[in-house]
Amino acid sequence: MNYTIFLSPSRQKMNVGNGDYGTESRRMNELGNIVEAELERHGIYVEREGNEIETEERVKLANNMKANAYVSLHSNYTREGDESQGVGTEIYVKGDDDESMRLGVEVYTQMRKVPGFIERGVRKNRSFKEIISPKMPSIMIEVDFHDSYERACWIVENMREIAVAITKGILKYFDMEYKEKETRKYYRIQLGAFTNKERAEQMARALQNKGYPTVIKYY
Repeated sequence: MNYTIFLSPSRQKMNVGNGDYGTESRRMNELGNIVEAELERHGIYVEREGNEIETEERVKLANNMKANAYVSLHSNYTREGDESQGVGTEIYVKGDDDESMRLGVEVYTQMRKVPGFIERGVRKNRSFKEIISPKMPSIMIEVDFHDSYERACWIVENMREIAVAITKGILKYFDMEYKEKETRKYYRIQLGAFTNKERAEQMARALQNKGYPTVIKYY
């Protein structure tokens, strides 16, 4: 079966994180780039709109295309009046929707494996439009708090690990296994070294005539 994910990274450019974090929009779109590439590598189609698209329009597009899941990416911040600095990852899921909860739990379970992860849990929500309006299972991932210097650094330094964890969770939801990306290794052979340039060129031509790519380097 072919699956479609509607991926919705934050468009909140006004939320600026601590240290070198930059904006929430920038970092969540960077995270989205990796998640998108990883999902598509596994054959899942990803629909994703740019920051110029409002949340309501994103949800409308997801509903019209009948996506199989809606995943929103955000980083959090401590609300004014809170007594202490917020830290940790939390995932909001749509109300009492069992499939949204299952998706949220699968993603959260994988994210817990990222070194330095801090617990905040999976929570039901009945007010966030980006969660309650999609007709498909929907979750909002609050990766961590960008106004905490330590947690902002954690996000930036573990961007790929977090993205892979999110990907693994989505794949688990669809009963698919994550496949590690193949990395090719190359083995180079040096045939010889010459003090005479003409002899080096002669050897290079001889190898090229036999079909071997050859490069002459001067040291």
